[in-house]
Amino acid sequence: MRATKSWIAEYAALPAGLSGRELGEALVRSGLEVESVETIGGDVTGPVVIGRVLGFTDEPQKNGKTIRWCHVDAGAAHAPADAPAPLVKGGVTEPVVADGGQYWPRGIVCGAHNFAPRTWSWWRCPAASCPAASASRRAKPTATSPTA
Repeated sequence: MRATKSWIAEYAALPAGLSGRELGEALVRSGLEVESVETIGGDVTGPVVIGRVLGFTDEPQKNGKTIRWCHVDAGAAHAPADAPAPLVKGGVTEPVVADGGQYWPRGIVCGAHNFAPRTWSWWRCPAASCPAASASRRAKPTATSPTA
């Protein structure tokens, strides 16, 4: 059985700052068997951002697969300086107006098909590293922009 630290904290008072490894050791000292302790997200570095998908264009590839050129509103802090291409094909024709100003959505190439416009999703900025996610996929997730 897997038990998250947050789930255990619902039933037991845990000291502030207790690591998952320390919790596992405490459970063993209390007579419980702990097979392994896993740290989820501990190997992620760099910015991981939540953004809203504004639109996308399906682009068939030579290998028969289809990728998506997506336009994502991830806030002004992660916006490119110029309009991402192909702007009109993705249904986005003008900048996003929010945060007291306007900015262009981010252009992201994605191989996934389990999302739709107006949904929220995570993406990692080009400088970020997410080894566990990359190892579980054949291709690494990428965030790109013609101006990046």
